[in-house]
Amino acid sequence: IVWSTKPRTLMFLSAMRHFALELAATGMRVVYQRLDAIGHAGTLVGELARAVALLRPQSVHVIEPGEWRVRAELAAFTVVPVTIHEDPHFLCDHATFAAHAGARKQLRME
Repeated sequence: IVWSTKPRTLMFLSAMRHFALELAATGMRVVYQRLDAIGHAGTLVGELARAVALLRPQSVHVIEPGEWRVRAELAAFTVVPVTIHEDPHFLCDHATFAAHAGARKQLRME
């Protein structure tokens, strides 16, 4: 379970739904799984396995999740190769941040 505020969750789910509708409007095939759908696997990896079984892709490409737990689950997924791409929404990549953090004892967000 990931804790979040109701307004944040609402905006997140709404953005996903609208994005799916925009893609479908361009003619792209979209499989949108609602969280309350009958038979929902209950996990991201469970739904990924279902989608892979349905669509039979040769590989899966995802943007790096914001949570280490989800990243680890995706990295452990072995049904098809999963490529995790860096998230372009951050100011810098992991290597740049690690160089910045260096031997600092404390990091601050200011």
